[in-house]
Amino acid sequence: MRITPEQIAHLAWLARLELRPEEKTRLAEDLDRILEYMRQLDAVETDGVEPLTHSVDRVGPLREDDVAPGVASEAALANAPERVGAFFAVPTVVELTRRDSTPPGGGPGGLDG
Repeated sequence: MRITPEQIAHLAWLARLELRPEEKTRLAEDLDRILEYMRQLDAVETDGVEPLTHSVDRVGPLREDDVAPGVASEAALANAPERVGAFFAVPTVVELTRRDSTPPGGGPGGLDG
């Protein structure tokens, strides 16, 4: 199964990316190669193999989770370049408006139909 241009458009929409046509082509090729590798891994016989939760049989050093006093709000904000009340003021990094609420191809699913 190959990645379709519609799937690339939907993924770009979800990630809020604007892609040039050559980027869409390269991305489709990259994703096809990744999926082909996953198909190769899927062919590996794993019956009877215990699931691996970690590659090393060691447990890291643990410490008690002791309650300790925190930093007072005024001390934490003492060197803040800008603040709003008892909070750090930071620049907006995510716009609150959406460009378009409908994914390419329409409907909420996009990729599955």
